[in-house]
Amino acid sequence: MADTKISALTSATTPLAGTELIPLVQSSTTKNVTVANLTAGRSVSASQLGVGTPTPNNILEIVGGSSTNTTTLVQIRSDGAGTNTGATLQFLNSTSATSTFGAAQITALRKDTSTSGDTNLLFATSNGGTIATKATLSYAGDFTFHTGNLVIGTSGKGIDFSAAGGDILTTYDEGTITSVTLTPATSGTITVNASYNVLAYTQVGKMITVTGNIIVSSVSSPVGVTVTLGGTTFPTSRSGTTGRTGASIVFYDASANTWTNVPVVMNNSATSISIRKDASTIEANDELWITYSYLTA
Repeated sequence: MADTKISALTSATTPLAGTELIPLVQSSTTKNVTVANLTAGRSVSASQLGVGTPTPNNILEIVGGSSTNTTTLVQIRSDGAGTNTGATLQFLNSTSATSTFGAAQITALRKDTSTSGDTNLLFATSNGGTIATKATLSYAGDFTFHTGNLVIGTSGKGIDFSAAGGDILTTYDEGTITSVTLTPATSGTITVNASYNVLAYTQVGKMITVTGNIIVSSVSSPVGVTVTLGGTTFPTSRSGTTGRTGASIVFYDASANTWTNVPVVMNNSATSISIRKDASTIEANDELWITYSYLTA
């Protein structure tokens, strides 16, 4: 056969089947190897690698599939089917390939050996060089945080209950109303015991519930058909008629040793509660036991 330049040979049909033979010299002897075995067992080094594209824009770029279709472009498989068999994808930001600093992992962890193949998805991050699972998405669809909190990073966003016909829960807050005061409607003073002048509040969504125990330390000729309960950082009720609320609180008359329910109301856009009780009947050591809910803006 006449010598022929490689460039003059007929082009092969692509893609290759893998069974084609290529000549090579190994230990000073000319041998052949199939295309499939050309790099078997060896690392392949390239500055960029494109699969499905001749012009990759990244170190590794895989292109496939078609519009309106979902295509599996990468599969990472652990060659096992037993319980707790896992396939892990690791990310590493380090100059050392074996470092655990700067690492994060996503693991698909099989939870049974049955044909159902129930599998959880685990999310792990490195803290001080220790890689630990921080969250799990279970095969049943439950998402569990093992450490840390669910942080809502944007004001006005939250947990969406619209699928159940509800709304978005954007707020949860716990706080205190300090330096609580009792002010007679007309004149005089009612002084609150400094050890019992703080109320707690919990806000879930737009609903605020105030709780606590207020004790009177002294009075000075209080006059008025009502008494206003206020304090620092008292959350404001919502505007409009839906911001108006009414209920009752428990009043303890220390001198008579009696307990009664007293009506209370809160106006819209208010930061205080109006206690519907004659101020002149309140004396030292009397107590208010409060559980009161209202809507905020």
